[in-house]
Amino acid sequence: MLRPVVKISMLLAALTLLGCGAGNPASTASAGSSLNADGNTTGGGTSTASGNTGGTLLQPSYCAVQYPVAVTDDIAQAQVHAALPGTDPLLFKQWHLQNTGQSAGTVGEDLNVLPAWARSQGAGVRVAVIDNSLETVHPDLSGNIVSKGSFDYRLATRGNNDPLPCTLSDTHGTSVAGIIAAKADNAIGGSGVAPQARLVGFNALATNTDADLADALLRDVDKNAVYNSSWGSQDDAKLHTVTSLHALALDRGVRIGRNGLGAIYVFAAGNGGCYRPTGESACQPDSTNYDGYLNHPAVIAVGALDRNGKAPAYAEPGANLLVTAPGGDSAIGVTTTAIRGSYVSNFAGSSAAAPMVAGASALMLAANPALSWRDVRLLLARTARRVDSTHVGWSVQNGSQAPYAFNPVYGFGAVNADAAVAAALSWQTLGGSERLITCGPYVRELNEPIVDAGAA
Repeated sequence: MLRPVVKISMLLAALTLLGCGAGNPASTASAGSSLNADGNTTGGGTSTASGNTGGTLLQPSYCAVQYPVAVTDDIAQAQVHAALPGTDPLLFKQWHLQNTGQSAGTVGEDLNVLPAWARSQGAGVRVAVIDNSLETVHPDLSGNIVSKGSFDYRLATRGNNDPLPCTLSDTHGTSVAGIIAAKADNAIGGSGVAPQARLVGFNALATNTDADLADALLRDVDKNAVYNSSWGSQDDAKLHTVTSLHALALDRGVRIGRNGLGAIYVFAAGNGGCYRPTGESACQPDSTNYDGYLNHPAVIAVGALDRNGKAPAYAEPGANLLVTAPGGDSAIGVTTTAIRGSYVSNFAGSSAAAPMVAGASALMLAANPALSWRDVRLLLARTARRVDSTHVGWSVQNGSQAPYAFNPVYGFGAVNADAAVAAALSWQTLGGSERLITCGPYVRELNEPIVDAGAA
């Protein structure tokens, strides 16, 4: 079993975060140009600890990114940055929330989330971001950070409640968190899918051990409702089985999470649809079927769409793909938060698509807290919107009796947040793990002779 690696955000995002060991990332690629809190372009991934007077808190001296004590001493102190009312200046760039064609995309190819906000904005639902770090003091995130709810797995700072970025490439988790629950209407940045949801960060990818990743999947499972994992097995078209530690964690999470209703586990489907092995120029396809994480019944596997509602070149197909969501492509990405209080507009890949579904799940749970983990999966599939309708992969099961069309490239279709929330309000639960029906294993004795090939 290879250590999991982050499902990276494709070419132009340059957030190439491979498996980390002892807090040292395998890549220090710049995040590229980024935007500051009021929407102006800044140096993004090349910024340093400017203004760092008064020492630092919870950051080892070897960390390239440092934070002032005055900022990190208390999350409540950081929340004052998010107190101003007003329209978010970057909202117009967030085509994944509302696609008006502003990025030369197709109008309406988005999450359809703005209408859902009239019913739910995710208030009170805790979402855990399992990633490389989380800038808990980011002005657009701090107001939604659960005080003392996060956990730092980095060896030098293990046990702290602020899993802050250490290197300039540690921006992936902060970008994921912004997609989920950046605050809305605070006159800075943009908005998350669930702008009133609460965030915690578990930087288990900083050590990237099986034990830490499994621990993160269950940490505070009595409090956290949704767990987002924008990472998975390596893109190499090889079979990667899920470890027993992770399988047990996922089993337990859906059994005991949310007082027996089950935690919601959202995973990125991967970016290996067109990968090039080292030393080779030819494009090789990977499949979500090879990823043991995505084959677990507790996992919601999320694929990506571009701004026109089509599968980008990196998209991985598979029978375990549940739904898709906007993820961008090598030309146009997603606008979200980045480290040092900045923003990027080129975050892309299934790493971007997964947190959109995590945010949509938070909206559904806030609208109807009685939903089980099985209900959330079913509602996402049932209300999904069919995209790329002429694609040959679409099939309907059981003829006209089934409301579900499925495509191994798109799953049951694009997440429709407004329809999912509306359906959740009146949904009668299927129950949780206790009502699952076990089928098999089956043993059948055929008692038939096997004919030799030469005698056929």
